[in-house]
Amino acid sequence: MSVPRALRRLTPAAAVIGALLSTLPVTGAAQEPAPAGSLLRAEAAGQRELRVSGSRLARYSAIGAATGAALAFGYWSVSEEGRRGGDCRPLECALPYLTLSGAVAGLFLGRELEMQRIALTPRSGDAVKYASTAAALLAPPTYLDVRDTLVVVASDSGVQLVSATATPRALARRAAGLRGIRQVAFGPARGSLAIGTATALWEAPVGTGPARRVADGAVTALGASSASLLSATGTILHLVRGDSAARDSLDLRTPVTAVVWDSLGGSWWVATDSQLVRVRESANGLDAGITLPLPAAGRRIALSATHIAVALGEAGLMAWPRASLTSAQQGGVIAPLRLAGEPRFVFDADFAGDVLYVAGGVDGLFRVAIEPTLRIIDSSRQFPFVTLVKTDGGVVWVGDRGRTELVRVR
Repeated sequence: MSVPRALRRLTPAAAVIGALLSTLPVTGAAQEPAPAGSLLRAEAAGQRELRVSGSRLARYSAIGAATGAALAFGYWSVSEEGRRGGDCRPLECALPYLTLSGAVAGLFLGRELEMQRIALTPRSGDAVKYASTAAALLAPPTYLDVRDTLVVVASDSGVQLVSATATPRALARRAAGLRGIRQVAFGPARGSLAIGTATALWEAPVGTGPARRVADGAVTALGASSASLLSATGTILHLVRGDSAARDSLDLRTPVTAVVWDSLGGSWWVATDSQLVRVRESANGLDAGITLPLPAAGRRIALSATHIAVALGEAGLMAWPRASLTSAQQGGVIAPLRLAGEPRFVFDADFAGDVLYVAGGVDGLFRVAIEPTLRIIDSSRQFPFVTLVKTDGGVVWVGDRGRTELVRVR
């Protein structure tokens, strides 16, 4: 059998490959991913629609077909002349069969690689990769706080202190015997660590010494200012001032999910399952003030000199200019800035100047511009499941559910 005759037998194979290509969603080409590097970018043009590239699938199919044909010709060239008889000769059977098999294999390999490329390409903004350093932890972090030269990390293995340096390293381990640790905060006025668990609020020295049980009840939110400590159990806020054992309480009548001290406003911001509330300390205890509606429970509250932002899980991210709070205080309605869709779930957020760093789980770590509206600048997929982000002095600390490390990315 001649080679041209064998090649004519490939016509049905080409028809099969064409039919397979026609069943795949290949309308349009996707943007090329960013190359590797320490901080690399890809051209971004707003919200982009990513599709499987038909040209790439055809290229992989052609490579597979060529590989199969090369194997067939290799078989023909090394087989002995006397053994080329029989029902299936090298060029008559092997060439069409191996060419078709290689093309189909290349097609589906290309399809899989396209799906991986699309999954790693952001829908909006640039793609980036950060140079980073990390400190080993005993377990994946569940919460973190930063104060001056120390990072305190909560995990299922207790509370671990990490040096906040260019090359972070793990230091002392605290509260190793506590279980169900949810949150942790530095208490500067008391010179200690406040630790919220599923059963009680505890306090432990930053250095050596045993933890002390402060109050019973599951802690759902925890924060510290320079002079006081605010914790929440269900719907009730508890304030401890200085080194006093006395506590002031306020019932917000809705489950509290996050608290943070606002040093610029001299007040607390408290997120619940349906609202964001400004709470002030007074001689009589705690007083609720400005109330802003939320579409979902606030997971974290981030503050900058000009804005207040709330991470809302599946509901995305919302922010309010501080300048508009005067209108809200006078009973007016202010429209928040809103970011939804990507990342698909906002776990945490924190400001570094005018830029908001956002922990988006499997979608990665995002940088979001705050003015004139919330807009994704770029995102990094180098973290398997980023759920924590904290900034301090221009440095960004990242906690990843998929890694037993605390990562410093800037």
